[in-house]
Amino acid sequence: MNENRELFEVIDVIEAHHSFLISSHISPEGDALGSQLAFASVLESMNKEVVIVDAHPVPKRYDFLPLVDKILSLKEYNVMTQGINNIDVAVLLDCPTIDRIGAVKKIIPDECVLLNIDHHTSNSYFADVNYVDSSADSTCQALFDLFNLMNSKIDISVATNLYTGILTDTGGFKHSNTIPKTHMAIAKLLETGIKPDKIFSLLYERWPIERLKLLSKVLGSVESSFNGAFIYMTLTPNMLKEAGAGKELSEDFIDYCLTVEGVEVAAFFREEDEYVKINFRSRGKIDVNKIAGKYGGGGHVKASGCRIKGTLSQAKQEIERDIAKALNCK
Repeated sequence: MNENRELFEVIDVIEAHHSFLISSHISPEGDALGSQLAFASVLESMNKEVVIVDAHPVPKRYDFLPLVDKILSLKEYNVMTQGINNIDVAVLLDCPTIDRIGAVKKIIPDECVLLNIDHHTSNSYFADVNYVDSSADSTCQALFDLFNLMNSKIDISVATNLYTGILTDTGGFKHSNTIPKTHMAIAKLLETGIKPDKIFSLLYERWPIERLKLLSKVLGSVESSFNGAFIYMTLTPNMLKEAGAGKELSEDFIDYCLTVEGVEVAAFFREEDEYVKINFRSRGKIDVNKIAGKYGGGGHVKASGCRIKGTLSQAKQEIERDIAKALNCK
């Protein structure tokens, strides 16, 4: 579908309705959180009723985001004494499939309009109205375009949230999804008075020492195959326990694998109950979105994720076979 048509359909939905439920994927990061908070702020400036509900809590590194306290847990939402009685529209941001919102799916009324705003190439267009811009570096970038078309005021609060989403989803503007319109959007956001050095410091220079302890253990697990073309690392519950760390402290660890010369694809394996969660990164030769899609996951050509039911060794064997096939290795 034409993206401009999608944008106007989103605007029609916003203008025609009053009460909105906003949510995003489990294990939220900068783009998920920034897009939710920015969208909520713009809706409230239009005198709309808005509630944000996420299945998983906000990681501490994002506690500086403006209005972050507006994000409710499911428990908080269910015990609200003053909330929205009738949800007109459920807005799902940065989610390629509806299942990515986890248990929040249970509170979405059957009769409400479902609005899907995303940038993942693997998006399944699951909603009544879908605005999916796979050329955008982030969902926050897609919202920036939407807000401009709506002539919405982007104040310093909205700008901080959008900037954070773009910054984190482009890996600090180092990933190949960083394109000219990325920097044009950033220039406009900077004009609001946001401080990029302060945001960077709040995001990347406040880690607890437990992150370093965990990193040392995960780096010790690094393995390689196919003459170094495939490099992967592992995180186990025992590592978390020994480091005194939560799983959220492992964010971006996989990027270390891509610093090795000759690597084409990297994977990060994390044991999670009866599943193994896997994150992928690629230099571009291998489409990791296709590999993740085989197991019900997805994302982008160069960055995707999935989970496999079974043991860690089983998951590694499965993925290694997939990588071998992708690399044309026997």
